[in-house]
This record gives sequence, structure tokens and C-alpha cells, in this order.
Amino acid sequence: MKHKKPEPEPETQLKNDTEICQQLLSRYSASTAPQHRHLLATAAALRSILTAESLPLTPSAYFAAAINNLSDSKTLDSTAIAALLSFVSIVVPLIEEKGIKDAKVKEAVAVLVEVAVEREGVGVGSLGCVVKCLGVMILGFCDLEKWDSVKAGFESLIKFSVDKRPKVRRSAHECLEKVFKSFRSSSVVKEASKLVFSLFKNYMPVALTLSESRIFDESKEETLSKLEHLEVIHMLNLLKVTVPYLSVKISSKVLPELVKLLRSDFSVLTRQIFQNIEAFFVSSSDEVIGPQQENIIDSLSGYLSLGQKNPVDTVLSAATLLRTILNKLRAGGSSSWTSNGHKIFGSTAGLLTDEATASQASDIMKELINHYIDPKEVVINESQSLDDSSQESEEANMIKSTCAVLENILNSCDGIPNEHLLGVISVLFKKLGDVSHIFMKNIILKLADLMNDVGRDKPDTNHLQNCMGSAVVAIGPEKMLMLLPISIDLDNFTCSNIWLVPILKDHVVGASLGYYMEHIVPLAKSFKQAGQKVRKSVIGQDLQAHAHGLWGLLPAFCRYPVDTHKKFGALAELMITSLKKYSFMHQNIAVALQDAIACLASISNSSVTQKVFMSLLKRFRFVTGEGEFQQPKSDGDELIEEEARSLNVQEKDVHRFVMMELASSLVVGAKTDFIDLIYNFVVFIFQATDVTGHCEAYHTLSRILQEHTWFCSSRFVELIDLLLGLKSPDDVATLKNRFACFHILIVHALEMNSEEKNTKAFLMLNEIILILKDAREEARKVAYDTLLFISSSLRNSSCATSREAYQRLISMITGYLSGSSPYITSGAVSALSVLVYNDTEICLKVPDLVPSLLSLLQNKALEVIKAVLGFTKVLVSCLQAKDLQNFLSDIIIGVLPWSSVSRNHFRSKVTVILEIMIRKCGSSAVELDIPEKHKSFFKTVLQNRHHKSTSKEAGTNDTEKTPADISPKRVEKPKNKESGSVPERTGSVHPGKRKREKKHNENPPTSSKPGISTGDGSGREGAKRARHFEHEKSIKVRSEDGWKKRNFNKEQTGDGKRKMEHRNTNKKGKASFRGPSSASKLHKPQKAWKKQKLNN
Repeated sequence: MKHKKPEPEPETQLKNDTEICQQLLSRYSASTAPQHRHLLATAAALRSILTAESLPLTPSAYFAAAINNLSDSKTLDSTAIAALLSFVSIVVPLIEEKGIKDAKVKEAVAVLVEVAVEREGVGVGSLGCVVKCLGVMILGFCDLEKWDSVKAGFESLIKFSVDKRPKVRRSAHECLEKVFKSFRSSSVVKEASKLVFSLFKNYMPVALTLSESRIFDESKEETLSKLEHLEVIHMLNLLKVTVPYLSVKISSKVLPELVKLLRSDFSVLTRQIFQNIEAFFVSSSDEVIGPQQENIIDSLSGYLSLGQKNPVDTVLSAATLLRTILNKLRAGGSSSWTSNGHKIFGSTAGLLTDEATASQASDIMKELINHYIDPKEVVINESQSLDDSSQESEEANMIKSTCAVLENILNSCDGIPNEHLLGVISVLFKKLGDVSHIFMKNIILKLADLMNDVGRDKPDTNHLQNCMGSAVVAIGPEKMLMLLPISIDLDNFTCSNIWLVPILKDHVVGASLGYYMEHIVPLAKSFKQAGQKVRKSVIGQDLQAHAHGLWGLLPAFCRYPVDTHKKFGALAELMITSLKKYSFMHQNIAVALQDAIACLASISNSSVTQKVFMSLLKRFRFVTGEGEFQQPKSDGDELIEEEARSLNVQEKDVHRFVMMELASSLVVGAKTDFIDLIYNFVVFIFQATDVTGHCEAYHTLSRILQEHTWFCSSRFVELIDLLLGLKSPDDVATLKNRFACFHILIVHALEMNSEEKNTKAFLMLNEIILILKDAREEARKVAYDTLLFISSSLRNSSCATSREAYQRLISMITGYLSGSSPYITSGAVSALSVLVYNDTEICLKVPDLVPSLLSLLQNKALEVIKAVLGFTKVLVSCLQAKDLQNFLSDIIIGVLPWSSVSRNHFRSKVTVILEIMIRKCGSSAVELDIPEKHKSFFKTVLQNRHHKSTSKEAGTNDTEKTPADISPKRVEKPKNKESGSVPERTGSVHPGKRKREKKHNENPPTSSKPGISTGDGSGREGAKRARHFEHEKSIKVRSEDGWKKRNFNKEQTGDGKRKMEHRNTNKKGKASFRGPSSASKLHKPQKAWKKQKLNN
């Protein structure tokens, strides 16, 4: 094979006011690259020619000389041609506009094309120079109003656009688009469009043959090996570039031809056809699209109906294209959007049951629902049924058909539907709101059947419960209990729909106090009375627990009730009676009062509320008569003596708790002066005590930062200094509230992107990463959740700099990878595992991330190796197959050396990683990168995988998608039941959250969560804690846009009887840790609710 000489690539543009040859000499005289030496020789030779003929050394003169030499290319070798073409591509942009006459342009085009096409051995780089010259000459020297002027160059660009070399095609497409876009004359556009259509028609016979052929993996390579088949694909890629600029007449001819190529089965042309049709719908008029839209929608819907028989990426492309089509129809005012909307909704919804397409299909469905479902256009009466409501309304018909589609999919599901289908149903509940009880009645009943079928304490009902919660938010508790009444059969003591109680507790907002007192309380009493009849049996205990659960709905009904002004007196009497009669109601009443206070404060005059709060501070002697906070005394004996004369220490602590809880309830409606007062009280608590009241103070501060963004901006440095000056707390509840402050401050710092704020953010992030290595699982979970909250906030932020801020977060964490401490390095790897599990795009947006992490597998520190193998498992589990292909080689080379190490389960971890890659990418693709010395191990993995039973493989696949191995140490022993269970005794746990309250001895818990005390909360301190943590339940605030759930702390301080290693704290309060490296399972961040206020 003849060796090709190096070719010069197009150079950076030179200046047109300096002699060209001199510029090239200045730039490349020191270079030893052959192409540069040839370029300089060519420039010098051309300058000699111009000088000898007494011609000016201008760009146009150089250009003419170079073209003149190329016209006699038969006498030149390939090296000289390459140098001349490179020189021409440098010179042409320097020629002034219209600096070459039209006739000379045509002549130059002919010369360049002849050299490129007829001369053998012209390389890709040289052809790229030719294409670049053609584009510049058409735009700079041709008369764009005359077809004859641009015809030769345009035809040449068309030919290069289907060239077999990718770089040449790419360059030609770019030039062609610029040229087509510059045409202003309709006659020129017409002729150019004809040229494109003519080429397209030439390829149509082959294209039809290809579209009708079913392509299998083994025949695809053979099919694409034929040049004419490849040229069809190149032609379609060219067509996609030109579609926006084609004349209406030609577009009307091209689109029907494309529709002929559409099939319900996949072909090698499918992707290009979809891209072209999308280009038509984005850029063309209804005149072009209208006649073909029905055929296109039917064809795409048919393609979706085959599901897994077609490649996943093309199925998702078809679904996205259908969404684009519907948007076009609706925006254009077409009356057919509703009838076609039924087809598009139905075909897209069918993808929700396939795990490969469910996530993307869910996003598309949610967008369609939000854009095209409008309950405001549907006028119905409460007495109407679904069959007779708004029969003439197109909007109502759209809603009906959408609900019917989702209902059919629900009915076809075997077991609990996946989170994506339930997520779409939740969005529909939210969109329809109150009318959901009419249109979605059957769906609600079906969901209820599923809840009844799965029984209690199932770990996989999180999303199902959340979906039912969306229904509660949409239609309210009264209508929900009309559809699904909670009742007890006194003959056999069986209960109906009792699983609704915890869901109501989490989701009721803006309900009626009267309904609680008139319906819920009597129902609770009936359960209690029934339980007393069989009090010594397990059934009796269950019935008592159900009664307590119904009573415990009081705080939920106190969240922005609609009839406070009418029912508050009766409510007060009920509370007083319950306080005296039922000890288990103390906590519920305390939280209900806090919620009620928060609701009232949000709509009250801030200055009046501030005066009341200040009077209480004075009463409890937190401030002096002048309104200044009492400064703590340095002498401990004097402090004890002073408190002994006024109040005992325990009572003082109670006052601190109560006032801080009250302060947190008043944050929402507070104005600037009041916020300053509350903040000063927080600082006072931090300074006055070592730990007492810090949990509540951190929580109140996080509420201020969350509700009043101006405070974060104006006091940022002061806030950071305050928080970092305090030592990291030992108890998990306080740590969680501290990290809630860190979350908001880190997001603010990263979005502002100042050097000082980034430094402060780094210090906070450092503490979070250290906690990832804490010995306590509860503390690690807090750190993991905080990282997820920060990541989610940055990714979903509307701030213009949020994308850059997200990148800075990743960069900060990756900075720890080069640290000298294995302890810190493994913590950073765990942090990245969390983020990658939540957003796999990180690996694609930060190309060096995965290689950097895999390089750590050469480390000798075992905890680093464990962390990186955990990261790798998360990576291969979460990435789609097409993206995973890019990392296969690096992963295989990185992990295989540890396949021979059985210690720390390294061998089994590598095995699992390989199995996942084999399942996703195929054994052949994986085997290509397996080194020879590891072939036997790989063969063993394949054999074991082959012999696994189908059920065992399904179980493995389930675990592959969990983030359990993102931490350096997995907790192998069985855990308490997850928060996604449906406990009938303990009430609800909102998905992804810990239990909100403790239960008393009258209602023993069936499960417990880390960090939550399972005691009965007796005693003064226990009661204070109970009130605080129950108050931390999310208060849902109502407004015109929807609901927002304010995330409060829900954990109980105390680690029970668990023994653990404690952290060491230095004098400055900076925490360092020792003990085993471990981490907890990853939990997804809580979903935010939109905030609203209800005006009574």
C-alpha cells in the first residue's frame, strides 16, 4: 500500500493587511512538520512568480496564481496539490467581497472540482480545503440573486454532501446550509430545491428497497457494505440539512416520498426518515404538512405499537416526533389536534409498561398532559356522571380518552405498576384537580384494589402510595372517603380501606375542620369502642392503633383549613377535652396548634406578630427590657446561680424549645425586621448553650433561608462563619437540620460563583463528605440526601448559571480524588456514586470523570478499591447500553485485576459488574476487551450466568438498578422495614421520608427507622422532642399554582442502645472521624410541593 504524505489542515485565518507569505513564515518557520514545510515552500514559490511578473502581493493575486498552478495538476504530485489546496483555503477568506469576477469564480470552481474528483490520491484534508473554498467563493464572490452564478459551486457542494468520507460530508453540509440560508431570490431557491429533489428521486428506488427489508444484526453490516446503500443514508442526511430552505412546491413533493419509506418495522433508514420528518414539522407550513399528517401519525403510532420489536432509541424518537407533531397541530389551530391527540396519547402511553422506554415516555406523557389537558374548559355539575358530562366538549373528550388509556394500562399490569406509569397518573390528578373524582373515578378504584391486594408492609408500594396521595390532594379527603370509605365490620372486626389513613395524614391540605370533627372523630371512636370489646387480642390492639391513627389526622386537617373562622371554637373544645382524656393526643394537638399558628401567621400583619413574639421573649427573660438578648455569662457558677434565682435549668430549656418552635412557625409571613429578630434569637441559642436547642435553632435557620432568599444573599459570609464556628453535632436530627442550611448556602454560593463564596462552599462540602464516612448509617444517609438535594436544586434551578454551578459542584468533589488520604478519597467516590445514580449525564458531560475514577483501582488502599467498585456497579447499572459502550474498555481493564482477590468480596463485585455489562451490551462486545489472562474468568462468568434460573436472573436485574453498592461498605444484615410500607398501626410514611412521629405504648410501632427513637416519649424532655419532630412534618401550603410541601425535620434525637464509635472534635469544632467505612442505601430526594396560601 502506498504511503500517504501528511496533509496540511486548514489553518487559522491570517490578516489581510499583511503580506501572506511573510505571515506564514512568521507562524511556521520553526515547525518541522512536513505539511508546514511544503506550505511555506508553495507560498514562497507563488511569491516568486508574482514578483517576477511584477504583480501585487495581494490575496486575490496569490489566489489567481495558485488556481493557475492547480489547473495544470497533471504535472503536480500529490504533495504539491495538497499544499496548493491548503494555501488556497487560507487565501480565499482574505479576499475582499466581490474581489473576484463571476467568470473567474466559475473557472476556479471548475479547477478545484476537477482536482478533487478526477485526481487520484487527494486526501480527506485536501478535499476539506476544496469544500471550504467552494463555500467561501459562493458566498463572497457570486451573485446570490442569479442561479447561473451559483450553480456550479452549489452542484459541487451537493455532490460532496454524499461523499463516502465523513469529514468531507460534514464540511459540505455546513457549507451547503450556509449557502442555502443566504439565498434571497425565489428563483434561486426554486432551482436549488429542484437540484436537491432530483438527487433525492434518483435514490428513491434503492431507498424503497431498503425500507421494505427487515434488518437483523447479522445482516446489517452486509447491507451497509454496499456503496449505493450508504449513499441513500448520506442523501437523507443531506435532505435533513436542506429541508428548512426548500421551496414550498418541492417540499410538497419530498414529504410524500418520505412517507412512502415509513414502515412499522425498523429498517436501516428509520432513524434518518424520522429526523427528516421532524425537520419538516419544525420548519414547514401547514400547506406542506397538512395532506400527509394523518398518514405520518398512523405510521408512527404503528411503529410504537411494536414496542420491543424495534430498537429502543427509534421508538423513543418516534414518540418524541409524535409530541412535536401534536404541538404543531395545536399551535397552528388545526381542528384535528384533538382526534389525533387520542392516537398520540394512546400510542405513547403504551410505552409506560416497558422499562426500557418507560422513563422517557413518562416525561413525554407528563408534558402532553400539562399542555393539552385543560379542566377549566370543562363545565360540569357535581351531580353529573362521567357519561353525561360535557358530551359536546372536545376538551372533555380528550380527558376521557386519556383517562381510559391509563385505566386500560393499569388493568393490564401484573402486580404493582411501575413508578413511571404512576407518575403520569399523579400528574393527571394534579392537572384535573377537583374534577378527578368524575373523570378518574375508575382509576382511583383500581389503585385502591391494588393497595388492598398487596396487603400491608410491602416494600414496593412507595410510588403507589404517592399516587394515591396525589388523588387526595386533587379531590380532597371528603370525596376520597366517599369513594373509599373507611369502615369496620362489627361482626368480624374486619376493616376496609384503613391503609388510607397514613396517606391522608401526609397529603390532606386545605380541608374542613368541621369534617374532621363530624366524621373522622366519630369514626375513630367507633374503632376504639370496637377494640375495647376484644382488647386482649391482637385484633383489639390493631383496632386501637387504627383509632389512634384516625385521631392523628388532626394536624393534617389543621393545615390551612377552609373553615377556621367557623369551627375554631368547636376545635378548641375538642382539643381541651382530648388533652384531658387521651394522652396519646398530646403530640398530635401540639403539632396541630403549630400548624394552625403557621397558617395564621402567614396571613397576619407581620408587625403585630413580631410584637407578640417579642413580649414572649421578654416574659421568658431571653431579652432585656430594652429588647436586647441576654448575653451568656462566661463564669459557669454565676450562670447557674442566676438561673437558680429565676427559673430552674430544665424549665429554661423548655422555654427555649417552645420559643424556637414558635419562631419556626412564624417565618413564612415574617417581614424583614421580624426575620432579623428571629435570626438574632437563633444566634443567641447557639451562643448560650453547647447543644441544647441547637436542633430547633438549625431548623428555624433553614426555614429562614428557604423562605427568604434575600437573607441568604445579604448575610452569606456571616452565616457561614456562624455555622462553621459550631462543631458538627453528634445527634442525627441536629445534623440533618444543619445540613439543610448547608444545602441552601452551597447552592447559593455555586450559583453566584465568586472566589470567596466558592471557598466557603468547599468548607461546607468538606464536612458533608466526611459524614459520608461516619460509622452511623443514619448520619451517612443524611449526608447522601443532602448531596442529592444540592444536585437536584442545581439541575432544576431556573438560574442562568445553574448549569455552570452544577459543573462546579462536580469539580469540587472530584478535587478530593487526588487527595493523599484514602479516607477522604473513598468518601468523594461515594459522593460521586450518589450523583451518578441520580444523573448519569454527568459521565457524558464530564468525559474525564469515569477514567479518573477507574484509575483509582490502581490504588493500594482497600477502602478506595471498595468505593470505586461500588461506583462502577452503579455506573454500569444506570447507563444505557449505547452510552455504556463508550466506557466498556476502561471498565474491563480497570476491574478485572481485582477478580482474583476474594477478600472484601472483590471477586464477586467484579462478577456482578461483568454480568450487568453482558446483559446490556452482549457477551461479544464485552469479550472483545477481555485480556487473554482473564479469559478463563470471563468464561466462568458466562457459564454461571447461563446456568442461572430465570427467576434468579430477574432478582439480580432488580438489584442491579439499586444504589446499595455506592458506599465503601454494604450493610448486609436485615434492615427495619422501609418507609414505603403500608403500616396499619403506625400510620403513613411519605415516600422517601422517615417516620414523622413516635408512637406511644398504646400504639406500638411495627417498624422503626434509623435515628428515630422508638420509646414512648414520656417525660418533659420527651414531650418537647415529640412536639418538635411532629411539627417538622411537611406543611402543605395552598396557592393558585398547586401545592408545596415544606420539608421540616422528622427525626428523633438519640441512637437507642446501638453502640458506635464516636467522632473526635478538635478545639475549633472541626470534626474528624474514625471507625469502619460504611454507607447507607441511597434515597431519592423529596419532591417539592408548590406553595399556596388559602384565603379564608
